[in-house]
Amino acid sequence: MRKLLVTGVSGFLGWHVANFRQRSWKIVGVYNNTAYSSGRHLSYCVDFDHTVQMYDLLREVKPDGIMHLAAVSSPRACEEHISQSYRTNVVVPALLAEYTAEHNIPFVFSSTDMVFSGHSGPYGPYDYTNPINVYGKQKAEAEERILNINREATIARLPLLYGMAPYGTNFLSAWLETWTQGKVLHAFSDEVRSVISGTDAARGLFLLLNKQLQHIWHLGGREAVSRLNFARMLARSFGFDEALVVPSTIAEAGLAGKRPADLTLDSQMTYEHGFDPLPVRKSLKSLRKLAF
Repeated sequence: MRKLLVTGVSGFLGWHVANFRQRSWKIVGVYNNTAYSSGRHLSYCVDFDHTVQMYDLLREVKPDGIMHLAAVSSPRACEEHISQSYRTNVVVPALLAEYTAEHNIPFVFSSTDMVFSGHSGPYGPYDYTNPINVYGKQKAEAEERILNINREATIARLPLLYGMAPYGTNFLSAWLETWTQGKVLHAFSDEVRSVISGTDAARGLFLLLNKQLQHIWHLGGREAVSRLNFARMLARSFGFDEALVVPSTIAEAGLAGKRPADLTLDSQMTYEHGFDPLPVRKSLKSLRKLAF
């Protein structure tokens, strides 16, 4: 069976990819700060920011494909640690693009809807990118460098992800914990995203990989949902009082770095190839069954 090297396997998305039911690839996971163990997959602790470690692993594993999910994905962390996050978010992906081009193997890179400004959504795959925060700028530069190095690479732009996993962090679990403690949750009314679950994200990534869909693709949901409306749907689905959800705005939060308002993705091209993410309400009902 072909070996797929999955970086960031101990993150939220990485866990969903590693545990997605598929028969085409043998997963070889890579983690750094957070240990990952699985009886199903071989995994390595490697810091890809150290080039020697990265190439030593590549020589040992000899992957037949690479899915690069590892990133500094916190906008705040990118603002506060620009040089460190640049190495992880831009330099390492470019090095992996070179390796995959030289060895003629598939390369799937997970990017973000934050490569756009948020002023004129919905955005198609080839719309002009104009990021307004450091994280978005780093991902946009990584995309450009990857495709300049390896024209057969796949860029998968992902929206806000939700779900449950024993690894990684995700806002959904944090919100549920807030309500469990009887506390109110302030949710943005002015941030709109094409949210999908971690499971649907994994499904979309494998679709792009297995169909060898190259260049830039969007893996967004069919609904444009604000954080406020998502919070209300989540509260209803899990039996919490909607009064615990309080509307707020991005400006009121005083976040480090700017946050785009409307990051709705036009994913029609991917839908035409079979990507079919679940509606939010149906997906949340499925998650509730898993939680209880």
